[in-house]
This record gives sequence, structure tokens and C-alpha cells, in this order.
Amino acid sequence: MANEFSFNGSIATQGYNYFLAEKKKMLARFDLAKLQSEAHEAEPFYKGIVAEAEFRNWLSTFLPKRFGVTSGFIVSQKLSIRQKTPHFDVIIYDRLNSPVIGVEASADVCGAGYSLVLPAEHVLSVIEIKATLNADNAKKAIDHLGDLSILSEKIDENNIFYKKHLPRLFSSYIVFFEMKNESPKKTETLINKLIPKKILRGYRGGLVLRVGESNYEKSMRINLSKHNETQEMKYSTDSSQFQMFAFSLLDKLSNDRDGKKWSEYFELIPSYHGFPIWMFQNPSNSNANPESDSRSKEI
Repeated sequence: MANEFSFNGSIATQGYNYFLAEKKKMLARFDLAKLQSEAHEAEPFYKGIVAEAEFRNWLSTFLPKRFGVTSGFIVSQKLSIRQKTPHFDVIIYDRLNSPVIGVEASADVCGAGYSLVLPAEHVLSVIEIKATLNADNAKKAIDHLGDLSILSEKIDENNIFYKKHLPRLFSSYIVFFEMKNESPKKTETLINKLIPKKILRGYRGGLVLRVGESNYEKSMRINLSKHNETQEMKYSTDSSQFQMFAFSLLDKLSNDRDGKKWSEYFELIPSYHGFPIWMFQNPSNSNANPESDSRSKEI
């Protein structure tokens, strides 16, 4: 196969090098922002907004055009103006059906440079972006997603004309651009800080784009599982997790019949694009990966 890409003794499918290239571009611009930010006082802020903009740009390219991607605000027609509207890093919305309530100038360093104000009933997903996975950023991200609670506490009936809440299939995630190489015990501690104190409807976990400061291939996908009122965070780390996150997100966003995708029914990988060949051997078995550091059963 002319486009084979070999890593760690495995052979990647044709799309793997394209996924790796997109991830490398995001991380390279993020690393440049880190370097430049050392010269001025706004270091955390500057590299953070670069990370947000880069991830939005990638998502805008990856997702079908019926999904809009923006930073912005979510408003409800049944909430008072006295209730402040928080800003979110990444909002994925129904571009075909959603009106845009307003437009605000954004501090974005690249991309569109504006934030949209969108109705809650047309918002499909929210992603909080942080530069580095550490205890402080984990808490800030979880707390900020908690601001959505008033919009996700209930699910509107289909026949209600004036809807208040986020849609039934709404999802939310946290994406970190990097995490330092940590001991397994410290990694476990950090991952567990991503468990919210109260159940957040739609919250599914997230992604670390780069594990280790110089490892561009290895990513970590983090999955929140629920058993009644008990929440547990599991994670998998290898060179396929960025692709898994991307296609699992697309799978969740796409229309389905009853809240569960066909890939979840049969415990299949939602796509083969960009994955190593070892995943073809048994799509529902994450242990088939010789390089995987897995703490979860893959979706």
C-alpha cells in the first residue's frame, strides 16, 4: 500500500498521516504561542486563546457543513435578562436551522474573530479548551461546564413550542492541548479531577491532544461512565485516540433514532478512517493495541 505509515510496529491506514498532520499543525501553533508568550505578561491567556482558535479551525474543517462551529454565548427564551450568559470556547450548533441572535467581537487571535449568540435549543455540543491538563485547569473547566446546568436540568418535550433547554442529545467535552509525562498514580489523580461533583447531562469526558512534551502521536481520550448515581472516569492513551475522539463526536452529533448510535449498539469504532490496522482485527477490543495504555473499554 503506497500510503502506509508505520509506527511502533503497526501499520496505519491511509488517513492516519492526514490526522497526524492536522494534530501536528495545531500543536505547532500552540508551541509557537507558548514561546512567544514568554516575552509578555499574558502567557496563560495568550496560549489559551491560540489553543481555542486552533481547535475551532480544525473542527470547522473536519465536521460536515451542517454543523456550525464558533465561540460564543447560549441564550434561552425562558430565562431572565438578569441571569448572566457565560462565554464558551467552542459551540457546535445546527447551522441549517439555528438563527443567530447576536454577534460580538472576539479576542480571538485567528479565525473568524467574533462570537455568536445562539438559542439553547439549537446547540448540539460545547467543548471547553484548556492549554495544559493540571489540577487548576481541570477544576476551572468542570466549573465552567457547570454553568450549563440551568439549561440542561430538564429535557423539553418535542411538542413544546417555546423551548428552554439544550436538546436531548446535547453533549459536552473538555480538550487539553498537552499533559506532561506523569506517573500512573498522578495521572489517575488528574483524570479523576475531571469528574463533576454533580451529574452534568451530556458531559462525556474529553481529550488530551499530546501526552508528553515532544510526543506528537500519542493522545489520551477520557470517557465518563455512569452507573446510577456513581460516576467513573476512564482513559486510553495511544496514537489512535485523536481519531477516536473526532469520529465519536461526529457520531454523537449525527441524527439517530433513539439517542444511541448504531456504533454504540454494536460496540464498534464509528469509522476506520485514520486508524491503525490493528483496530480492524477486533473493533470492539481496545486490548488489541500493542501500544495502548488503556483504562477503559472503547466505544
